[in-house]
Amino acid sequence: MKPIWTFGRQLVPLTAVLLLLLLTACGATAPRPPLYFDAGAWDPDIRSVALVEMTFDRRYPPPTDYDLERDLRIFLRRELERKGYRMVATGERENPFAGKSSTEQLAALVPADVDAALAIHVDYLFISATFSDRNPPPQVEIAAEARLVTRDPARELWRDWADAMAGGAGGWPVGNFLFLRQEALQELAALLFDTLPDAAGKAVKP
Repeated sequence: MKPIWTFGRQLVPLTAVLLLLLLTACGATAPRPPLYFDAGAWDPDIRSVALVEMTFDRRYPPPTDYDLERDLRIFLRRELERKGYRMVATGERENPFAGKSSTEQLAALVPADVDAALAIHVDYLFISATFSDRNPPPQVEIAAEARLVTRDPARELWRDWADAMAGGAGGWPVGNFLFLRQEALQELAALLFDTLPDAAGKAVKP
């Protein structure tokens, strides 16, 4: 019969291998795929994008005391520029609760000097009524879908959805509610375009 300490010595390499496999599995996560991506029709020459539509679910209208659409456009522009695109803003839709336009309708809105149309639809929005309470802490949550459509031919190339939240559980009273709202909008824009391919030839920032 072998001494007990020899069995322990034999288990050391096995334990090390199992630990390495566990660490590898935890660290190696596959990139999140978009809801839809037409790789065969993707045009690598797309450089400019027109934000032609921003709509809201009727159940979740934007606040009347804060221009949420303006700030969301700012963060969308920043994220698109970070990925190498130039965003062109068009006129606001008269009825933001009219529902999502079809691919053909979006394509018709693309200016002649722009490569593709971008449409945003906000399908969930929650903003705390007060920002000084601690129980519950103030919270902002917003979810939206983004679609990228080409003009000729009218075709949807990419679509994704994201949900972002700021504050909430573990949060603290907010001195300036604007910062909390902008934090959620900034995260939403980053998550929405995370799966959008970078523009070809995008300058890589150090």
